[in-house]
Formats: sequence, structure tokens, C-alpha cells
Amino acid sequence: MARVTGEAAAVRAVVDSFCQRMPVTARPGNMSANSFRGDQKRRANVLLDMLPLEGLDSGEPLPVTPAFWEELKCEALAKLGKRTTR
Repeated sequence: MARVTGEAAAVRAVVDSFCQRMPVTARPGNMSANSFRGDQKRRANVLLDMLPLEGLDSGEPLPVTPAFWEELKCEALAKLGKRTTR
């Protein structure tokens, strides 16, 4: 498997963490497939709602200034330019 670095590694870590917290359950015999899928979606939504809160609590706060937003915008445009020129 290829080594994952940078932002891809961060995304993968979040997804792995999410998947590890998903309960592995067998569908009870008296539960319909639709009901089971609905329960799975509900559990997934609860976990997804928790992820942004964990991100907010994950470290030292960054000062969000106009310069910060300008730098972020430039980075995003540079990445977008790389993707569209391929």
C-alpha cells in the first residue's frame, strides 16, 4: 500500500476513526432491511455530528485574521489550479 502523507493522511485518520467507532451489529431476524438501514444511517449521522466537535477540541486555537483567510484562499486556488490543469 502506498504511503499516505499530509492532508490525505489526516482525512484517512478521520475516516478510520469513524469506521472504528461504528458498531458492528448483525441484523436481528425480526428487523426489516429498511429498518436496519435506517438504524445504520441514524448511528452514522450521530457519529458524523460528533466529528466537527472533536476537531474543535483537537488542539491549540489558530488566530483567524484577514491574513489567515487570504492565505487559505490562495492555497485553495493554487490546489484548484493544479487539479484543473492536469
